[in-house]
Order: sequence, then structure tokens, then C-alpha cells
Amino acid sequence: MKDYSDIFKKITNAVLIDYLELFYIDLETEEYLHFSKFDRLPGSVSGKGFFSKVKTDAAVHVFEDDRESFVSELSKENIIRYISEDLDSLLEYRLMINGYPEWHSIRIIKGEYSYDNKYAIMGVRNINEEKLTSEELIHTEQEREKLNQIADALANIFDSIYYIDLSDNSFIEFSSSDQYKKIRKTDHGNDFFISARPLLSRFIHPNDEDKITCIYDKKEMLKEINKHKGAFWTEYRFVIKGAVYYCRAGMRITKDRSHVLVTVTDLGREENIEKKLQESERLSMTFSQIAERLAEHYDNIYYVDITTNEYMTFSSIRLLSELENTERENNFFENVKHDIEKVIYYEDREAVRNFFDKEQLLEGLRTNNARQLEYRLLINAEPTYVRAIAMLTKDNENILICVENINKQVLSYRDLAKKATSDSLTGAKNKNSYKEYEQELNTQISEGEAEFAIVECDINNLKTINDTLGHSAGDEYIRNSCRLICSNYVHSPVFRVGGDEFVVILNGEDYQKRDALLERLQSIAARNAEFEADPAKPVIASGMCEYTDEFGSVEEVFNVADQRMYENKKKLKNVQ
Repeated sequence: MKDYSDIFKKITNAVLIDYLELFYIDLETEEYLHFSKFDRLPGSVSGKGFFSKVKTDAAVHVFEDDRESFVSELSKENIIRYISEDLDSLLEYRLMINGYPEWHSIRIIKGEYSYDNKYAIMGVRNINEEKLTSEELIHTEQEREKLNQIADALANIFDSIYYIDLSDNSFIEFSSSDQYKKIRKTDHGNDFFISARPLLSRFIHPNDEDKITCIYDKKEMLKEINKHKGAFWTEYRFVIKGAVYYCRAGMRITKDRSHVLVTVTDLGREENIEKKLQESERLSMTFSQIAERLAEHYDNIYYVDITTNEYMTFSSIRLLSELENTERENNFFENVKHDIEKVIYYEDREAVRNFFDKEQLLEGLRTNNARQLEYRLLINAEPTYVRAIAMLTKDNENILICVENINKQVLSYRDLAKKATSDSLTGAKNKNSYKEYEQELNTQISEGEAEFAIVECDINNLKTINDTLGHSAGDEYIRNSCRLICSNYVHSPVFRVGGDEFVVILNGEDYQKRDALLERLQSIAARNAEFEADPAKPVIASGMCEYTDEFGSVEEVFNVADQRMYENKKKLKNVQ
């Protein structure tokens, strides 16, 4: 390895950027220096065989899907090529942190590959928050585009739309026509073709039977669709209670050829049939957008006339099954008010009442493109999370309200949030949770309302137990240490902020008895220190500092507690 003063000079130039870790690699000998912002004391760790270490560390710490690219990008040949050709190098990958993948990036900050110097300086950053924020913005924009397409398409409504899964022939129906409501049997089913044949045969005009074979016969339908390059239309007549209605059915296959979309348009009676046929053909160009969006993304969609309050309901899942009739056509806002007490979870009723107030909703929509509200519906007496999104159509004459069931996402997010704030080994709160708590305490300090103390704990003998008894025994030692701390401070949160480091924020009864509790913890540690290293006898160094007005932040209180912990650590080592 070259002269250290020269190396530190290069590191100084590189550290101007905020990085979690820095590596200096000698590209000739493959020796390296490692600097980390998490180290308790400033300094570095040196080692040999950097590129071999990349491969072994990747197998343990890098998310499985990213390992191959991680090892490939950090090969010696690649780094030399980037430096020699003066290329910008930035590798994004995911590290497994507490069992979950977090995005990081690594880049060459500085390097040289010449006769005199052959080195690279690389920096590591945590970009997880930036990455997730970026993905969330993309998802939000995609969802907004879906809503815009639906709003445009719903300006022209078909009488019935069927979304058929070609793998098993199951289907979902969306219907708005009074005539079709009278004759349809279901809004979903197991086999479209079995369901369609008796229904069509019952109402079809005797002279048009051959025109509907392509609707109820799967092979014939696909044959006509393929023959007409993905889309096909047929006209026929229905006879309902002695009246003849002209109809037009359109069939289109989706791009992935997994579903067929069938639309049925009621052209009315014989009057103006030619004009209506032309209009139907124009409408058929948009039916795939309507049906695919309805079937794939939203549980209920309401199309409300602003002037009359009349509305139509399009539903792929009977989310509002508690109501007697979810497709009423008059007085939308009055119906919502009437239903709130029945189907809305009691804590959310006022928010729903305000959101669906017509005047407030229109005022908000004219100011913003869309408004949304997350609330809980009572489904089978259980609260279920849903999201309602409201938009004005482009002509400003209708409101489009889309309701989506988000219960699974909300519960999954809460579960992940719980895991994200807990230490998987001990069950104590983790470092992320400590940082959040620290912010809350700093707010209390600024408002003059803080009363707390900090106990800093550090486990002795962990390395000895790992080296002599193995890492399983070391893990048990950490768990026993956590149990001892938690049993001593039963009224205060305990955080594991490092491998062998715990922090306790004392409040309430523990704060009042802080001196006695610290004395008990240190007494137990002193007794255990008299024995050889044993996973069942934790030796915990500890130090405490209570907050007073002389401190300006939690960090200042922590630093004093940390210093006192080190003093206690020295005493325990003298006992051992």
C-alpha cells in the first residue's frame, strides 16, 4: 500500500460529497482502506483482496436480483476501464437491511490508472428514499393517466360491456341500459359462452340467429376476430315484450391476447337506425379503454350529472353489497348521505359527509384536477379501506367518482412499517425508530416541554462469545442482554441502535426512579462480570444523563450518557 499521507489527501478531496462509506483501492495490489460514517471513532479499516471481497460480500448482503450486476460492475477490469476512459460510473443496487432490500448507489469519485498511480476512490450512498419517491411519483402519474382515459371514454356509454378471460372463459359485465338490466342474469360469471347462448337465443329475432353465433361460440368468435385483424362487429335484432330493438355487438381482443372485450349497443327502434349505426361504430373505437380500465383498476365508478344529480354505476365487484340497490339513477348526493350511517365506519363518517357535499366537491374540483379520500366501508360488519377519487369530465357537466378497494395495500403497508421500526433479532425498536423518537423529543425541547433521560448501553464480551461459542450463541447473548434491559426499564422504549448497542429513553415512572434503576442494572452487570463470558449472564456497560435546560438537543444528552457508559465499561473490565 502506498504512503498513507498521500492516500488521506485523496480521501479528503473525495469526502466533500456526503457518503455513507468510502473505499480507497490500490488497483495494483488490490489492498484497500475502508472509511465509514457510522464508525464510533474516526479512522479506517484496511484489508487485502478487495475484488474477492466484493464477490463474497455480494453473496451475503446484496439483494439476490442485483448480485450478478453488482459483481460484474465492480470487477477490477471494469473499474480500470471506467477510470482509463474517463467514464461516469454509477451502480444502483439493493442491500439487505434488517431483512428488507434498500436501494444504494456506488460510484467512482476519483481514480487514476497511470505508471505512477493506480488507484480508485469509491463512495456508497443510501438512495432508498429517493428511489421510492421517484417510483411513487411514476405510479401516481400512471394512475392519473388511467383516470383521464376513463373520464374521456365514459362521455360515451355502451349499454353492456363484457370482459372475458380466454383462459377459463370467466367474465365481468358492466351495464347501464334499462333494457339490458331487465334481461341480464348476472354481472359476472364462470363461462361467458355458456351464459350467453340461452340469453341471446331467448330474445334474438328469428331471422338473425346466424348473426349471433360469433358471440356465443368461442371458436367462431376468435375466427372472426382473427379474420378482421383483432376486431369485429355484427348487427342483429332483439325482441323484448313484442318490441323490436336493433343492436350492435363489437368484439376486440386485448394486446396480450388474454381477454376479449365484447360491447353491446342498443340502437333503439327502427327510427334513425342508419344514423345510430354510424354513431355506434364511432363509439366502438373507445370501448376497450372503458372496459379494461373498469375491470382492472376500480371496484365502482359513478358517473354523475352535475345539473340533475342523475347517475350511473359501473361495478366489477359488488363492493357496496350492504345496500339494497347500488345502481340507483336519481339523487346521487342525497343517496350518499342516506347511506353513510349504514355503510361507513363511524370514525370516517364526517370526512365522507364533507367529501360528498356537492358544493364543496365542485368548488374543490374547479380548483384542482382531482380530489381523493381514503376511508373505511363496513363490509360484512368489518371496516375495509377504500379510496375515492373524483374528477370533472372535460365538458364540466359530469363528475366521475372512482372507488378502489385498497384494504390489502393499507394493511400490508402497516405490517411493513411495523417491521421497518423493529429489530428482527431482539424485537426492540430499531435505529430508524430511534431517529423518529429523537425528532419528537427535539420538538418538545424547542417548545420547553421535555422531561426525559437517556441510558446508553453497550454489551461486553460479544466478540469473545462469537469467537469461542459461535454466532448463534452471540445472537442469544444479544437477546438476553435486551431482555435484561427491558425488564429493568419496563415503562420506557428500548432501541437497538447498533450490533451491541442499546439506548433507553426514560420517561414516566422509570424517569422518576432513574437513579435506582441504573444502580440495579450496573449492579447486575458487575456480578455477571465476575464469571467467564456466558450467553446467560449479560455484562452490560451503561451510562445515564437526564435532560436539563443546559442541553439544546437530544444528541447533546446522548453524548454525555455515552461518555458515562465508557467510564462504566472501564470499571467492568477491571472486574473481569
